[in-house]
Amino acid sequence: MLSRVPLRVMLASLRSSTATTIATATPAADKFTVGLSRIARCWRKSLIRNFPVEDFNQFLSYEGSQRRNLGSYGTKAKALTNQVKTTSDQYKVNPELVSRYVVRTARAEDCGEILRLIVGLAEWEGTADQVEITEEDLRRDGFGDESFYQCILLEACQDDGVSSIIGYIMFTRSYCVWKGRSVLWEDIFIRDDFREKGLGSVLFHEASRIAYLGGCKYIVGYVDFENEPAREWYKRCGYENITEKHGYNMIAMTRKSLHNYVENHRPIEKLGKSGVLVESTV
Repeated sequence: MLSRVPLRVMLASLRSSTATTIATATPAADKFTVGLSRIARCWRKSLIRNFPVEDFNQFLSYEGSQRRNLGSYGTKAKALTNQVKTTSDQYKVNPELVSRYVVRTARAEDCGEILRLIVGLAEWEGTADQVEITEEDLRRDGFGDESFYQCILLEACQDDGVSSIIGYIMFTRSYCVWKGRSVLWEDIFIRDDFREKGLGSVLFHEASRIAYLGGCKYIVGYVDFENEPAREWYKRCGYENITEKHGYNMIAMTRKSLHNYVENHRPIEKLGKSGVLVESTV
């Protein structure tokens, strides 16, 4: 029954309950904690049966958060309305003096700038503390014997020869068993002073063209669920929300969970104890 309740009604009810509970809590420092605990006792079990945990946390969040979908959700530390100019916006060019832009493939010597762009995007999203990648990682994984990613850069140039890298898009090659060659794009970012010029569209189109000419038949990526202009832009480009259409959700395992799964799970040994013999040559 609960699953049939419209999402907007659920959200409005939750917000109303949150506001009422917080208003009646006396200690200012405990307003959010008290409100959250009271609502959680009433709603958590029924909500989790019908909605992803990330959605539930999103509704109860006092500050708000962003969600990435087209298959996955990612909770961010700040709401879109709280995003500010990033502290990593350091470049040589003067935005007023830029005369042309160059889209080019990244080179190994660009890894320092790529990292600054990655941090810049994370700061804009309020998740800078989650960036663990290093310049050496980028150099090894993108330009070593085996390339795990591709990166296209946007460079702003002045007539006097001064130039700066002010945008990037990063994607990885994968394989879709239904479609064939595919690409997963991870990030696209343009520095603050160069936005709203259509440069992101150029960067995105060039990366898509490279993928298509390389035989790619399927492109998938992430979008901030609450960023409605971005969702609409991708829709106009031809993207469709596969979470809404097919009900898929992308899941992930990293760090401790990955280590624990690889080191401590023994499915072959478990089957052997039950009389099922499995040999691995991997």
